[in-house]
Amino acid sequence: MSVRARLAFCVLMLVAVLATRLPLAPDQLFSEDEVNFAWAVGKLDVRLSQPQPPGDPLFVLQLRLLHLLRFRNPRSAQLALAVAASVAALCLLWGFGNRFFGGYAGLWAALLLLLHPSFWYAGITSAVRVQLAVVSVAVAWACYRAWQGERKWAYGSAVVLGLGAGVRPELGAVLWPLWAVAGWRGCRSWRAWAGALGLYVAVVLSWLVPLAARSGGPRAYVEACWKYLKDQAALTSPLFGAPDRLAQITVCRFVAWTFLGVLGWTLPLALIVGRRGGRRVSASQWAFLALWLLPGVAFAIAVHVADAGQTLAIVPGVCLLGGHVLSRRARKSNEGHPPGTGWSG
Repeated sequence: MSVRARLAFCVLMLVAVLATRLPLAPDQLFSEDEVNFAWAVGKLDVRLSQPQPPGDPLFVLQLRLLHLLRFRNPRSAQLALAVAASVAALCLLWGFGNRFFGGYAGLWAALLLLLHPSFWYAGITSAVRVQLAVVSVAVAWACYRAWQGERKWAYGSAVVLGLGAGVRPELGAVLWPLWAVAGWRGCRSWRAWAGALGLYVAVVLSWLVPLAARSGGPRAYVEACWKYLKDQAALTSPLFGAPDRLAQITVCRFVAWTFLGVLGWTLPLALIVGRRGGRRVSASQWAFLALWLLPGVAFAIAVHVADAGQTLAIVPGVCLLGGHVLSRRARKSNEGHPPGTGWSG
């Protein structure tokens, strides 16, 4: 596809995001988290919840860069980042989906994500959670290149994951299994894989060391993060003492927030069931998807998920499967029409 076509798609996504987000975007900071990020522009210290642990230092850096560019209104700065991240997530999913499944799977996946309730809600209330989707898809795409045997992407994906963890540190943990397997497939030797792992650690330390230093040192930083995690997870996870009723509510919320968009493609799915033809999901692709998504699912259910936007590391994968379903159905419909009368006419 030409550069002009790619640019046109990104422009269309920008227009769509602006049209569907700006009319209902709050005029002031929406949550306590957004207030904490606004304070962190001046001073970063997780002990003061500036921002809340674990700190999200590369997101704070983005806010500081916007501040230097005269975005002095905290709400305007965070909304600008939410819009930019929304467009980035859509364009990344489009490109990755087309490469992963072929056909127009990425296009359909991007459209499903655009209209996904959790993605839309985060787009007007939490800029940092929109970046969960950006990091998740970017890491998945980089890891898929390594998965296919491209050694340079074993190192490239390590850098992408290390930087992504600086945006949301928990992503460094939940996406690490995918990187570990993909990196091995790309390197095919323990020495090369260890070198890629060392690169990942170096990138993480480049933001983690300054973050800990600004928060009273490593011990104070770890203590603040652990206390915050216990306080938050005590309301969602039985592992941290949450009552069974609250844990059940957490599971129900996770399912609703993650799979709300499924309703948009259940009809095409039903039409495909029982039909032959079209490209199916291979065992290798299922393995990749499992390594990408299941650690995040386990973290959300077993530890913490308390907001729709916190599912956005997983939602793009759900939309990608939906995009594949719709793409297969579109191809079947096109094959059933004479030339010039179907989808390609």
